[in-house]
Amino acid sequence: MLDRDLLQRWSGFNLSQRCKLLEQDFGLKITPAGLRLFYRRNNVRNLAVGYIYAQALAKSASAVENFGVRLAKVIASGKPLVYFDEASFNLWLRNKKTWTPRDEPIKYPLGQNRGKGITVMGAISQHLGKPLWSLEESTNSRAFMSFLEKLRARFPLKSTRVTIVLDNARAHCTSEAKQRAETLNLELMFMPPYTPEFNCIEALWSVIKRDFKQRILAENQVVIGDIRFRNLLQDSLDAIKPSVQKKAARSNNRGFMFLVLGKVLKQQSDFVEA
Repeated sequence: MLDRDLLQRWSGFNLSQRCKLLEQDFGLKITPAGLRLFYRRNNVRNLAVGYIYAQALAKSASAVENFGVRLAKVIASGKPLVYFDEASFNLWLRNKKTWTPRDEPIKYPLGQNRGKGITVMGAISQHLGKPLWSLEESTNSRAFMSFLEKLRARFPLKSTRVTIVLDNARAHCTSEAKQRAETLNLELMFMPPYTPEFNCIEALWSVIKRDFKQRILAENQVVIGDIRFRNLLQDSLDAIKPSVQKKAARSNNRGFMFLVLGKVLKQQSDFVEA
């Protein structure tokens, strides 16, 4: 029987790589399709981790560990904690990143007027009734500060200090943005480079994009206008239920934190998932 440590070491491998390891280490020959069926029958989720945490550890293990300890203390304290991030959505399809099936490709005419891309700013938290989304033209300091204002409004008690976990994008690190956050009694907690696993909202982007893909394909249109595109995107964002965002904020980064900190976090009873 495979032990837990082995399964964790396999978390970064795809199905083909796992099949090779099974044959190499255990003499078991199985196809990727067969292994996928085995996972489904045994109700195993999260077949592969989307990011490689070794990149961060190789760059600065101490910075990652220190951030993990700091984040663990905030979580254990029960104080308001928010996970923030952005994702971009484009009106046109690109050849290497298409939403259409390989066997039935949809050809989109790419003219000079392709429409503007949309940046979605999002925040999730156990302390929010529902996720907060904002559709912007781009990622810039102005849009970010406006989002901070909206987020502050979700916590009416001004004396309540809210911690925000986010990356080091230039728009987040301007002196104006930092000053606005301090004025709003918001603490910006910047993650070390190459550590998106710390940010619980990352897991929701894939959910949103899968849903959005299905909505786009259901339109069965060669050209989709800007307004319709924006409405479909908003529908996908609104489809994230409050219970889903709370669960994501509660548990999605725990596995990575266990890997980084080991026994330090395992001793914290607050990190035992319900």
